[in-house]
Formats: sequence, C-alpha cells, structure tokens
Amino acid sequence: MRIIPDRPTMPALETSATQAARQAAIERMRNSYGPKIIEEYLRRPTTAYFDALNRDNMQRFFDVTNERIPKGTEMYRAPSSGEVMDRLPRNPGDVYLPKRIQSTAGSADLQMLGELLEGRLNTGGNQQKAPGIAKITAMQNLPGIYDINEFLERMNVPDRSRSSFNIESVLGPRTRYVVQGFNPGANGVPPTWNLGAYANMGLGAANILGFLPALMQGGQAAQGKLNLMPSDPTIGQMR
Repeated sequence: MRIIPDRPTMPALETSATQAARQAAIERMRNSYGPKIIEEYLRRPTTAYFDALNRDNMQRFFDVTNERIPKGTEMYRAPSSGEVMDRLPRNPGDVYLPKRIQSTAGSADLQMLGELLEGRLNTGGNQQKAPGIAKITAMQNLPGIYDINEFLERMNVPDRSRSSFNIESVLGPRTRYVVQGFNPGANGVPPTWNLGAYANMGLGAANILGFLPALMQGGQAAQGKLNLMPSDPTIGQMR
C-alpha cells in the first residue's frame, strides 16, 4: 500500500460578504474612527500616545489611510530632550525608527519654532524649550497628514481642536528617518539634524545648516529684534 503524505490544507476562500465587511471596516477607520483619533492626539498630546488609549489605533489608521505627505515636502521638528540626548542617531546613513507618529511644522512657522528655541513657547506637549531642531524632508510620498487643520475640517470632525501652527503635519508611525547630516552645535547654537523620511527605503542628501539662520531669526523675532511675519498671539502645539 502506498502512503500519501499529508498535504497542507488550503485556506478557505473569503466569501464576498467577508470581503465587504473588511472593506467597510477600512472605510470606517479612514473616514470616522481615524479622524477622531487624530483629533484626540491634537487635543491631548501628552496622553494620546499611551498604548492603552490610541497608539494601536493610530497604527491601524495610518496603515489604511489614503492621506499622503508629498515627496519633497520640507518639515521642521523640535525633538524631545530624550531624542536629542540619546535616541536620535548622529552619523550620516544611520536610521531612526521612533515607531510613533511625529508632528512637524512648516517653513511658515519658523517664527514660532524660533520662540521654542528661546524657551518662549509652550507646545502643549510638556516641551517649553527646544534642545535641538531637525529638518525633515519627505524623500517619497509618505503615509501622513500634510495639514492637520485642513484634514479635520475636511473629515468634518465635530468639536474639533485646531493647531496653532500654520501647517502642522503628522507623519505615520512606520516612517523611517535616515540621518543625512548632523551638527552638534555650540555657543548657544542648538544641535541640528537633517533627516530624510521614507515609507520604505531610500537615500538622500541635504545641507545641514541651510535652514538654521531662518530658525535663529525666528528666535530674534520672538524677542522683538526682527520682524519676519505678523505676530500670532495664539500658543502653538508641537507634539
């Protein structure tokens, strides 16, 4: 008698009803649950990261969203003290994977970032003074929200909060950041990073100090030494 080896059981094909249910769940995350999660993050930046609250759901949202930050977008972020002192790598080519969403400001917000460098801005995320600055360039289209205010308005989130930055972007938690340049800073100049942001893999290069003069001018503007743009009395929230 010939013994026929056991064959692996083929997985059952999904029914059309199962596929429809999955697609409906994705659409609810994209258009309802996800926007509410992002609004919660904007409203309560110090608690929205907690695993017991929104962190896993944030991941699910950015896994399915069609929102993208366009390739070539230049963004600016004030890293936390822990990132500046320990977690952010400093060698060109090193990769940083924070595994959490990151909010950034745009070039129109240099004055507010200058205030943060000077310790004159409460970010809403327990950060009153920036110990360093990172310029982040999208090296490809990235899962993320380019303008959180426009997004929440477009999604019609009720009773929504509003970022005080002109353009606050939110990058998805799977974003990979590659160090393109680093300057340790000295004599009152903060350490600065140039980071290339990727959804997958890639290479890039940029001038590490090309943006720093504008940031320092923003700090001078906050002290009344320079007027870059009309003053905004609203307190910003860099998370």
